[in-house]
Amino acid sequence: MSIAIETLDKKLTGNEFTTSAVDLLNQQIWYWGQDISKEEGNLLVEIGFERTEPPPISDAVSSVYSLELPGDRNIILRGYGIFFGCYNHGGIFLPRYEFIPGYRSDSKLVNPPWLETDLPQFRPPLEDELRSYTFLLTELITWIQDYEKNILKNYGLGYRHSVLEKWDNGKRQLINPVDVVDRWQKIKETIQEGFFMKNRSIKSNM
Repeated sequence: MSIAIETLDKKLTGNEFTTSAVDLLNQQIWYWGQDISKEEGNLLVEIGFERTEPPPISDAVSSVYSLELPGDRNIILRGYGIFFGCYNHGGIFLPRYEFIPGYRSDSKLVNPPWLETDLPQFRPPLEDELRSYTFLLTELITWIQDYEKNILKNYGLGYRHSVLEKWDNGKRQLINPVDVVDRWQKIKETIQEGFFMKNRSIKSNM
């Protein structure tokens, strides 16, 4: 398998940053889908995720995976994106193919988001919400990094390579599994520097 490596060593334009981040997120969500169906057992369930199967009346075909985290935080994984919330900071939804998180003041979802149409309304953060917005996004990335570190520690780099080989159709931009944690770190640092947050907020009318 040939791994096409992108670089984040240079300063990126907004479009370059978003494209690179989307490639990484897209691959990460693929990883989780494969971890769910691992022959030895569902890895998400093993680390504490609650699996909720769709009701018969729903058009959804996949389960919702949710996890309560320390610090009044929670995460929900879907094939189309990720919800991450924290008490006193609100919640964000990160779409799989955009990497432009939407924000809301509520830190939890009332109902399982079977489909994208089940999601409540998300919006750009107000100026006075940018700190919480940035906090949520960087905390989510830190959680992803810790997850990947544990996967490599417990199952080895070979497992991640085997997962990625199944996804390689010759067209997708692939990130070498050994670089994934560092790539997330570069994304996080760019966010913390404020580059990504330009034009992400809207002015409050208050």
